[in-house]
Amino acid sequence: MELPIIEHKNKIIRIILSSIVLVAYLLFLLNNRFDGNVLTFFFIFILLIKLIFSLDKLNIREIGKIKINEKDFSIINNNSTEKIIFNFKDFSKIFITKKTPLDLFYAGSLKIFLTITLQNTDKEITYNVLLKKSKMRKEFINKLKELYKNNLNIKEFGSDGNRAFLLKSKLSYEEIQEIKKEYNLSWN
Repeated sequence: MELPIIEHKNKIIRIILSSIVLVAYLLFLLNNRFDGNVLTFFFIFILLIKLIFSLDKLNIREIGKIKINEKDFSIINNNSTEKIIFNFKDFSKIFITKKTPLDLFYAGSLKIFLTITLQNTDKEITYNVLLKKSKMRKEFINKLKELYKNNLNIKEFGSDGNRAFLLKSKLSYEEIQEIKKEYNLSWN
């Protein structure tokens, strides 16, 4: 399975755009006396937030691809034909973290941003990937199942910072016990 590796071109642009829109909204509120029409102000605020995040989409670019297999993964940079291959067993920990709900909000409901971090004692590699379609998400979940069955030390976290499994967070106690048993996992 191949996933696009992404990066924000310039986070400062997002901060500046957000600040400008917020200041413009506050000035609008100050110039137009609050007449009790909360719905109008709420609607304008939502439109401005949507504008910020749609402009921010322009700052995302694909810098390469990550290809995940059962035992290894390879990185292909868009600027070169060189392929870097890493064996999963070379890393003591693999962290998969969903991005914040705001990132999901502006990306659309079917897109999921993930940060994949691979660690061992002497190095750490981090990539941001994008699951664009529900088919890609299902494929990624199936790949995760394979990796769990291969006894890799994978720790998933939801956008709220809590532990997750197969991109699902807020698991019940019973679900966690079932997962631990099926995949022989500890939940530390």
